[in-house]
Amino acid sequence: MSKAPARDVTDEYYTLDINILNRAGILSKPTSGTIWSWLGSKAVIGGVQIDTGDDKLRISFRIGEWPKTQTIRIDRTRCHFGGQRPWFTCPGCSRRSGKLYGGYNGFLCRICLNLSYACQREDLIARLRRRISKLKSKVIEDDLGFLERPIGMHRKTFNRIKDEVRRLELLELSAIAERFAPET
Repeated sequence: MSKAPARDVTDEYYTLDINILNRAGILSKPTSGTIWSWLGSKAVIGGVQIDTGDDKLRISFRIGEWPKTQTIRIDRTRCHFGGQRPWFTCPGCSRRSGKLYGGYNGFLCRICLNLSYACQREDLIARLRRRISKLKSKVIEDDLGFLERPIGMHRKTFNRIKDEVRRLELLELSAIAERFAPET
């Protein structure tokens, strides 16, 4: 049985995040000519010019040598404790989305571009390591690898995290052993 071809990953695309734009104040009032840039390790690697107004976002950008302009609708939903939450309306499928990814057809949602998340490509060992790391970030780990309870954390919570880390580390070791075990 053949494996399905690997899909592109969201990390490989420019991302417009509605929450970041909202926190930056770009969506709060009509604006014109706002430049939004993506930074690489040493320089700016891409950018768009953003104009907002009437619950629409108009972006201008380049794909290769071709300048492109795209209008994206913004939908708003009410929050339970007051206020509103903005959403992009995907130009491809009209689905509400918090992030749009820049492709050759402009900025579209993850589903329209058939993208997957990087963690969906991870094998069992990498997933276990990520889960262990996430749990260990909640507690203190000394130089020898022993876990210590942070001040203010309930003992019951700390013990639950410590037990889960042990269980996942044992699963990780058995997965490594299984991977490198000689076939018989």
